[in-house]
Amino acid sequence: MTNASNVNLTTPFGSVGLHRRPIGSHGDLRAFDGADQLLLETLGRVQAAGATGRVLVVGDNFGALAVSVRHVSPTSWSDSAVTHLATKSNLAAQNDATVVRLVVDDRELVGPFDIVMWRIPRAVRVLRYQAAVLQRLMSNDSVVLAGGMDKHLPPDARTILEGLGLVHTHPGARKAHVFQVRPDLTLPALQPLSLPVVEVPDYALTLHGGHQSFSPDRVDLGARVMASALATMPPTERIADLCCGGGILGIVAQQHQPTAVVHYFDESFSAIETARANVAANAPAPVGRESQFHWTDGMDAYDGDAFDAIVCNPPFHQDGAVTDAVSWHLFNEARNHLAPGGQLWVVGNRHLGYHLKLRRLFGNCVQVASHPKFVVLAAERALRPVRANVRLNI
Repeated sequence: MTNASNVNLTTPFGSVGLHRRPIGSHGDLRAFDGADQLLLETLGRVQAAGATGRVLVVGDNFGALAVSVRHVSPTSWSDSAVTHLATKSNLAAQNDATVVRLVVDDRELVGPFDIVMWRIPRAVRVLRYQAAVLQRLMSNDSVVLAGGMDKHLPPDARTILEGLGLVHTHPGARKAHVFQVRPDLTLPALQPLSLPVVEVPDYALTLHGGHQSFSPDRVDLGARVMASALATMPPTERIADLCCGGGILGIVAQQHQPTAVVHYFDESFSAIETARANVAANAPAPVGRESQFHWTDGMDAYDGDAFDAIVCNPPFHQDGAVTDAVSWHLFNEARNHLAPGGQLWVVGNRHLGYHLKLRRLFGNCVQVASHPKFVVLAAERALRPVRANVRLNI
C-alpha cells in the first residue's frame, strides 16, 4: 500500500504538495479527493470567463482548496481544528508569503464575497445551516461553486441549493459533481433546522445538539454504553472528555465524581460550544473547580496538568474515509497527558480491535464493560517512565 499522505495536487493554478492530519502514514488516503480537484478545475474555467474578486472557501478538509487559491488571499471558514491546522502547515510548506484568513465563527464573516468554493457537507442539518449563513454573504453577482463526492452528497442537496438561486449542474467527473449557483436575493431567507433537545432520563439530563454534532438528536449507542460504565471508574480529581461532542460523558463522569475538574476536548468548534452550554445547564461546578473547554486536534494544544482519567468515544472515520490513524493519534495524545497511574477509558465497536492498539501503546488493557456491539476498555499509564510519541506503523 502506498503512503500517499503527502502528494501533489495539480490544479489550474499550479501544483501543491499536501498532507493529511494527523501527519504520518495513512495508507493510500490523500489530503484531497475528486471533489476538490473538480471544484478547482471548475473555478479555473469560471475565472477564465472573467469572474474575479473576494473568495470564500467553505468546509475545506485539509486545506486543498484554500492552499490552491492562496494567490488571491481567500477566507476559509471551517468548524474543524483539523482543517485549520492542516491549512496552516500546508501553507507553510509552500514557502511563500501568501495569506489565508482562517475563520471558525460565522459571525466573523463579512460579505459580499464574489466567489464561494463550498464543499457540500454530508449532513443535511449542516448543509442547511451553511446555506443560511452564505445567503447573507452573497450579492446577485456572486458565483457559488458547491461540490462533493457523489457517494457523500445528501439526496436533497440540489433542492437546498435552489433556496439560494438558479442551480446549474456541471458534468460529473472523478466520482464527484459541482453545482454552480446564481444567487437570487429576492428568495425568502433560509432558516437552519431547529436544534434538537435530547432528554436523558437515566441521568436527569436535558442536552442540546449542535448544527454540526455527530448525533444531534439522540445519544449514540457507544456513548450510552460508556456512560453506564462510568459508575465503576475509580475516584479521581482531574478528568478529560476527549472527543466530547455535546459533553455527555464528561457530565456523567462528574455526576459520579462531583469534586473532580472536567476538561472537554473536541476538534469541532460547534461541539465545544454545545458542550459548554450543556455543562452550564446540567453540571455547574463549584467556584474554583469550573469545567474547562479546549478546541483542538486531539490534545495537541493542551499544556496543562496531567489527568487522572481520560474518557474517549473516538471516531473511526475521517472525512468519510474509514481509518485508524485518528484513533492512534488520540490514544497517543491521551497517554502523553495522563499522570502516572492514570487511566484512559475508551468505547468502541468490537470489530475495531482497540484492545490491541491500547496494549501496544500502554502495555496493558482490560475490558470494563461489555455490550453485544460495543466494549469499554481501560488502559493505565505505567508508574515507570513511558517513552513519549511512540512511532507506529499504521
